[in-house]
Amino acid sequence: MAKQLTVERSGPLEGAGLRYATHIGFRPGGTGLLRDIVSYEDPVEQVKAAAAMGFAAVQDAWALERDERQLNRIASQIQLAGLDGGCVVAAKREHLSLPMWVSADKDSREQQRLVTLHAIHVAELLSSEVIVVLPKRDPARPLAEQIDTFAENLRWTAELASRRDIRIGLEPMRVLPDMLIADLDTARQVVRRIDSGKAGIVFDTFHVHAENRSVGRSFVENFNDIVLLQIADHPGRREAGTGEIDIPGLIALARRMGFGGLVELEHDWSTADATAQLAELARLPGYEAAAQPAMALRH
Repeated sequence: MAKQLTVERSGPLEGAGLRYATHIGFRPGGTGLLRDIVSYEDPVEQVKAAAAMGFAAVQDAWALERDERQLNRIASQIQLAGLDGGCVVAAKREHLSLPMWVSADKDSREQQRLVTLHAIHVAELLSSEVIVVLPKRDPARPLAEQIDTFAENLRWTAELASRRDIRIGLEPMRVLPDMLIADLDTARQVVRRIDSGKAGIVFDTFHVHAENRSVGRSFVENFNDIVLLQIADHPGRREAGTGEIDIPGLIALARRMGFGGLVELEHDWSTADATAQLAELARLPGYEAAAQPAMALRH
């Protein structure tokens, strides 16, 4: 269960009011956000650095891909450092091509159960609050029928996770082909069919912008359903200021509205210069206080 500690942050995030999370690879096999800063690929060293820099959490999205020894090393360091875990994807890469979440047959339900139990186990080890479910669509079946089946499957999945104080997150995305949850409207429709508080939207700025929506306005409209905020500019999926999204304004908006979930920095860097990366991290508390949130509503 996530600790949700309230701590005084030091390092570049000193003074931050939001709960920022770094990552140790948001793509399968990818490198962590702090790799250039700490000069280590080792995720454990990056967890240590995250604590020293004032992060509230560390995301290991594809933790189900890790062997038990490596997972335990990372989990032990997260717990030792008093950090929370970021979101965990309820899948291995091989699951992403299977439409198991939109099926109700016996084999699919058993596969859902095994994946869910594995994800809950990993999330508990990492002190994570949110498990992300990425359902694959079956192109041969009607969309409405699949949404109904998925909502029913998700209802018992969310109930199982809630017993461990873990919520289910639905992340709208179009980057992967044939995803069932391809937009915010579908995500909201499914979330509101689940018992209150047990599931919510993973609001990823990159994916929302790709829907040709106002990121700021969409954040306000969906605020009560959002369990996780993920920050990445568009295009390029890099840090604030490298694309078209008013990320400083959105961060100010999130702070002003009292967003209590994690703010995961789920992006790459536009530079390998560690000094420049640290400087951008140090700007985050300033974005909360100084940016004009009204601007974000127009982008």
